Amino acid sequence: MTRYKVQGKRLFTSFDGLWAVLMDIGRASHGTEIYCIADALDECDTESQDMFLRQIHQSFKQANETIPVPCSVHFLIISRPYPKIQNLLSIFRCVDLGSCKEIADDLRAMIQDKVQDLAKRRKYPASVRQKVSQILEEKADGTFLWVGIVCRQLDDVPSKDAVEKLRAQPQGLYRLYRALLDAAFEDSDPHNDSKLKMLLMFVTFALRRLTVAEITEACRLYLDEDIETRLQFTQEIIDSSHSLIFTDKTYVRLLHRSVKDFLMTEMDGFTAVKSNHVLSNRSIEVISQYCRPGLDRSALESTYGFLGYSVLHWPKHASLAKTEFTIQKEHENFFQNTLGTWRCWLDNYNHAQRRSWDFLGLDTSVIHVAARWGIVPLISTTHQKALEVKDDHGQSPLLIATKNTQIEALRVLAESDVRFDSLDNKHQNVLHIACNNARFNDCTMIKYFLDKGASPYICDEENMTPFLYALGDRRKEIFQTFIQNSFNLESKVERRSWPGRPTVSHFVYRASKPQELNIESGLTALHFSALNGCTEMAAFLLGSGANPNARSDFGDTALHLGIRRRLLGRKNDDVWEVGQYAVESLRDLIDDHEGSEVSDIHRTISDTRVHIVETLLESESINVNTANNHGDYPQHVIDFHQPQALSILEKLIEKGADASQPNHARQTCLHLASQAGNLEVIRKLVEEGYDIMLEDSDGRSPFNYAVSSVYLDTLYFMSRACDSVLPVTWNSLDHFGKSPLHHHVASDLCSVEVVKFLIKLGCDVNLPDRDGKSALSLYMSSFHLSIQSEIFHFLVQKGADPLWINEQGQKLAHLTMHYQGADTAVLNYLFDVGVDPATRDIDGKTLMHHGAIHGIFTEDLMNFLACEGVLDVCATTTDLVCKTPLDYAEELAHRELTREVYDDDGWEEVYYHGRWEESLKNLNAALVSRYDYFSSDYRESTANLKQSRRSFEVISLAFGP
Repeated sequence: MTRYKVQGKRLFTSFDGLWAVLMDIGRASHGTEIYCIADALDECDTESQDMFLRQIHQSFKQANETIPVPCSVHFLIISRPYPKIQNLLSIFRCVDLGSCKEIADDLRAMIQDKVQDLAKRRKYPASVRQKVSQILEEKADGTFLWVGIVCRQLDDVPSKDAVEKLRAQPQGLYRLYRALLDAAFEDSDPHNDSKLKMLLMFVTFALRRLTVAEITEACRLYLDEDIETRLQFTQEIIDSSHSLIFTDKTYVRLLHRSVKDFLMTEMDGFTAVKSNHVLSNRSIEVISQYCRPGLDRSALESTYGFLGYSVLHWPKHASLAKTEFTIQKEHENFFQNTLGTWRCWLDNYNHAQRRSWDFLGLDTSVIHVAARWGIVPLISTTHQKALEVKDDHGQSPLLIATKNTQIEALRVLAESDVRFDSLDNKHQNVLHIACNNARFNDCTMIKYFLDKGASPYICDEENMTPFLYALGDRRKEIFQTFIQNSFNLESKVERRSWPGRPTVSHFVYRASKPQELNIESGLTALHFSALNGCTEMAAFLLGSGANPNARSDFGDTALHLGIRRRLLGRKNDDVWEVGQYAVESLRDLIDDHEGSEVSDIHRTISDTRVHIVETLLESESINVNTANNHGDYPQHVIDFHQPQALSILEKLIEKGADASQPNHARQTCLHLASQAGNLEVIRKLVEEGYDIMLEDSDGRSPFNYAVSSVYLDTLYFMSRACDSVLPVTWNSLDHFGKSPLHHHVASDLCSVEVVKFLIKLGCDVNLPDRDGKSALSLYMSSFHLSIQSEIFHFLVQKGADPLWINEQGQKLAHLTMHYQGADTAVLNYLFDVGVDPATRDIDGKTLMHHGAIHGIFTEDLMNFLACEGVLDVCATTTDLVCKTPLDYAEELAHRELTREVYDDDGWEEVYYHGRWEESLKNLNAALVSRYDYFSSDYRESTANLKQSRRSFEVISLAFGP
């Protein structure tokens, strides 16, 4: 599995894509043996047979066709011994199942079972039972089907005639079919012979099983009778066929697929081409008869008649009729009156199709249908101007034929000198469509397109060239055809934002550069392969002369993208960004995240990412010391959170990269690894002498990053490995005016284990920072997703002052009310040690004001505040601007959403008011529950408060701030 990737939804519609996945699984080292059984290959259609046998031949034999390719996938292919199949599989080991003892034993058991059943129902004497068994074994010739058919013939035969009847049955399937067919014509009325032949033809060549009602109308049987009579008479003809065809739950079907082969061989004029011609003409006749505006859609049901089938399948039959298909004089109106019957057919086709992606636009013309289904005679008779007409999707007949892999139609169109530079609404040309079509494997036609001037460099709306689609789908033969036709591997894709396609700011660095307002562009095919982790394609490109040092507009090489796995600049929703070709899309296969395959998939992704780096580094001309426009060398874009980070770094160093080289922010790999908590990389670099106190452009060292993280193991390692440097730092202030403990409690992610460890190493819990803040006050006043009561209580236990007040007059209780739901355990403790619930800050705000402003009121919190009496003393209290907590809650809940705001670090911050709406709802509920919210006293009090506020605002306006 180490080399395969997934292509999104298209994987499951591409036989070649699924086959590649299977083969990659089979060639994985230490993989389990996989056994696949392909039963009844002879019963597959010719196209499927050819595709399957081609892949078997290519995948399991090397060029000399003598040495099997090592693979843990094994196939057992079962088929009748048709010459074509025998020839293609002759290089593999074959077994004649008919001569196997086990098959003979199984056949004997079947015969015994059938005879036992016949003997029971027809009361066979022992002698008859013995003779019937003997004759069946002698004549079966290893064919189970023959036994089944013959025993069915004995169902209505008396025991006295059973042996004679059985002896009269010919040996071998075809001779048996011939006997059944002859008997059917001998037993039927001569007037019914033509009807029986027509029935056999329609049942044999219909694209799906037909109901009795459908086949009655299709064959024009008993049209003058009422429907019940017609169905009964038709059923009688079916019954007269001696089971060559029979009815199964209202559907008429062949006894076996081999009956079709027999009929095509033994009956005059019973060919696929002629039969499909008859079917197509009959279908068009039915459409012309019934398709009218206002048609009752129930007429399309299979229980009604042949119209539904005709609407869906006449084009396919016309295509299969090949050059036999001609437009009958009585059908000319159907093809010419595009606003009449033709328009009605399109409308009813879309209704019957029920698949929106297969719908035909109501402006679809005859030539578009001919191109889609490959109806060559219609294309040949179309005038030149119509060959360039586009459909609703902007597709010319050439593009439509390519999309639907109609090779013969393409050849006819090509000979008609159509335009090969035509683009559809997605800005795709004929090469895009061919390379993006998993069923299109005609490299000769690809070369023809190139020779005719179709551009391999033009980009579609996904910013993809035809060559990139071939690369993404790993279609070796096709992209080899491009290269053999002088495709320029140095050509670059100029990605752009197409109309209607959104882009999103995706800042990577602290200070955004002007070019980051654009999307990354100037990318080569090697960039694309590296970005997606497509090792095999990258190796091929390098072997074909691709430049590993080619740089994008942002200065990224393929190595940068292979390691970073994403592009810089604004995020654009195209194929380059969505990752449908990336190895990471393997995660889409995970249905059960607790299943055993999860670890295998993640390991495959990790191994593949290492492998793509190895592949690029194998190039003798690669320069690993190339920085992009941001000053990042390849080692700086390593994701040090990933387990493969050390492996990639070591390979870069081995190739000549310098791990001490700083990036744009003067950060070395040790800084980056310390931020990510990658102990493996930290240990390697520290043991090699790298300085953990080296400062970056922000004045922060690897040690600073370590103490600001939750990775206890990295901090523990640094404390042991650098004991000569760190002892003086534990209880002293650095140039930021903070101790290690201050740094940690002020970090976004704070861990009680790290806090305990730092205090154990000597950090003083009561040591104030440069601004006079203790560790506890820093913890409570810094940004966190929530307050951990365990950290709070531990710091208090170690001597932190719970009655601390900051310069705004805010106590720890005020700060606790900044976090969603607050922490009732912390609040309860603060109240117990003497914090007054009614305490105000210098702006006159109470705990409730702070809670309302930060939108933190939950139902549980309101219950707690009510029980503690906080609602009684704070609910209607006004601050210095005469606002109550409810005023703030209403203002913030009803405010408009703010637009994007960027802080000094360049990070996008978007405010959502959903939490404030919920907070207001909970506050109102608590007030209604606690007070008579709608009493006259409460309304009068509220009115007085609002009047006071208006007076205050007038004074403020008069005298200024």
